[in-house]
Amino acid sequence: MMEFAQRGTDKAKIELLEAVTEPTDLDKTNCCALLMRYGGDQETTLRLCDIASSWGYSPTMLNAECRDIWLSGFRPGHIDSSIGSANDTDSDS
Repeated sequence: MMEFAQRGTDKAKIELLEAVTEPTDLDKTNCCALLMRYGGDQETTLRLCDIASSWGYSPTMLNAECRDIWLSGFRPGHIDSSIGSANDTDSDS
């Protein structure tokens, strides 16, 4: 089995995605990114394909949808504005 630095957090993301019934653009793009990352890991790929299928997508359809999502200007953002390098330049005064 392949090991990645993100494996622990990715497993948690997959568990959260398995509970989603009405996926958002973020859910779809996360699933698609994980499918690309774990393409060589059959067990993880099958879980992700099952998630996509439960949303009505094949992996190919999900990839095409995600391409359209990104082309439409979608960019995931941080909910907490105090996180990230931009916080270093913000002034509280």
